[in-house]
Amino acid sequence: MKTSEIAIMQKLCASILTILAVAAAQQPAGLTLTDVPLWDPASKEPPAQFADTQYVYIDLSTQEYVISYPVGLGEGQKNGPRITFRYQPGWVVEPDVAMTIGKDPSRGFIYDYTVKNDAKARRAIRFFKVVVPSQDDAILMEHPRWFGNTGSPNVAPLAGLREGSDLRVQANMGKFASWTNSNRAAAIAPGTVEAEFRLISTFRPGITSSYSTNGNALAPPEPLPGAVLDQLMPLMLPEKNQKIVLTFGPKFGPGGPQSASWIANDYAYGIQRLIVARRLWADSPFVEELLAALRSIAEMGAAEQRADPLFAPVKVEAQPGTPLERELEQAVMLALQP
Repeated sequence: MKTSEIAIMQKLCASILTILAVAAAQQPAGLTLTDVPLWDPASKEPPAQFADTQYVYIDLSTQEYVISYPVGLGEGQKNGPRITFRYQPGWVVEPDVAMTIGKDPSRGFIYDYTVKNDAKARRAIRFFKVVVPSQDDAILMEHPRWFGNTGSPNVAPLAGLREGSDLRVQANMGKFASWTNSNRAAAIAPGTVEAEFRLISTFRPGITSSYSTNGNALAPPEPLPGAVLDQLMPLMLPEKNQKIVLTFGPKFGPGGPQSASWIANDYAYGIQRLIVARRLWADSPFVEELLAALRSIAEMGAAEQRADPLFAPVKVEAQPGTPLERELEQAVMLALQP
């Protein structure tokens, strides 16, 4: 192969990798490029290789799903005029979740959240949710302007912490503590912040999932054929249709594992997930030292000759260097100390 041909091939490969990287960066956390084929923004028709079997696409230029199917699909027709419409999913928001934890001797742990919607978001946040244990029947929710309620048990996946076949295992499911504001003008618009989301619980803090969404409803022009619903409905699951941010919230309490080794092991796993998500850094002195301390505590439960205590001191010399590291330090200390 000539030098000029090699140069052309290298440029072509670089262009393809750039396109894939940009496309992957624009996907929501729970969605991958293999879930939905890309729609060409310059085209009014689906890609020819998919037209007969694929009815849901994604237009990354507008961050919309494009639903396109033959008019007679419900009667088995694969050709002819098509019905095409768009739906902007719930994940077109850009939440940044900050939080603090306090302890009240009479009420338990106080979890306070502040939610910022980045200026580059396409829509306002109208729903903010935290996954809490299904067993926490006494949990309280507060906010001066938003309405809060807890949903059904065992329906809220710990997305971002678990994945694949483990995501919807009952042991990895909780319930949603969800806030919403019926006044659209009071939603968290791009570039704005809303504070004072509060949970009060006797359950000790752990790493959990938060969900943010604009709550945009799907409004098809007509009832959708079954073949279209089969492709569309998996994308409407909360872990696919909402933006996930790992945070800290009620997790360890009565009716569930409470030993120090179990809690430490859960934190160690969660920290690894935060590193994968590039929100913590593996070479941070604080993260390195904390992980070592947690793994040491976790090993206590594996030693048959040693008792597994309810609490265990965590000693870390390195200072947390980021806001998330400070939140993590606070949560771990409260979870593992009396």
